[in-house]
Parts: sequence; C-alpha cells; structure tokens
Amino acid sequence: MAGRTISFPKGDGSLAHNNREFIANNVCPERTGWNKTYIRESIVDAYEKCFGEAVKEYNEGQKRNDRKNQ
Repeated sequence: MAGRTISFPKGDGSLAHNNREFIANNVCPERTGWNKTYIRESIVDAYEKCFGEAVKEYNEGQKRNDRKNQ
C-alpha cells in the first residue's frame, strides 16, 4: 500500500504564477493561447470573498485583541 502525504501552501501565493504571467521552462509556448482565465482578482480580494464573513464572526467571539484575525 502506498503511503499518504499532505501539503500546505506557504507564503502569500503568487499572482504571477496563478495568472500565468511567465512561461516556465517545461511549457510549450505555442499552447499558452489555449489557457483560460475565469476570474482574475487579487489574493486578498479572493480571501475576503471566501472567508471574510467567517473571520468577522470569529473575531466577534474573541474577547482578547491578540486573538483576533486581521
């Protein structure tokens, strides 16, 4: 049986990578025109859209300022 792994993102993310603003060595440049962009927005805006309400609710339940998320 194969082992299992898990990975977690590190850092702030890379919009240049997500938006394909560069061509890596292992990419065929002739095919990049086939790429589709469905949504282009900043990571901060996407995070707020996905988690903003949950963060607000979490912060409302915290009594200590050092436990509140920004």
